[in-house]
Amino acid sequence: MLHITPKHLTKCVKQSTNQTPTDFIFQMLMLEAKVLLKETNLTISEIAFSLSFDDDAYFNRFFKNIAGITPNNYRKSVKL
Repeated sequence: MLHITPKHLTKCVKQSTNQTPTDFIFQMLMLEAKVLLKETNLTISEIAFSLSFDDDAYFNRFFKNIAGITPNNYRKSVKL
């Protein structure tokens, strides 16, 4: 337990990162996803599961909404 209010936590994260907690978490997920896509041969489903996504379809939408490209196309572009 942190024993602080959600409002105070949001303020602290925003001061430290210039991002909301949600945006910060999404950024960290994207960084990890990109590393896994680039440096492993895990399937998209395995990567989604390792990042705690319940299904790969949601992971695909999440990734594309942020990166503007599907995870599969991202992997192809960085492995050229």
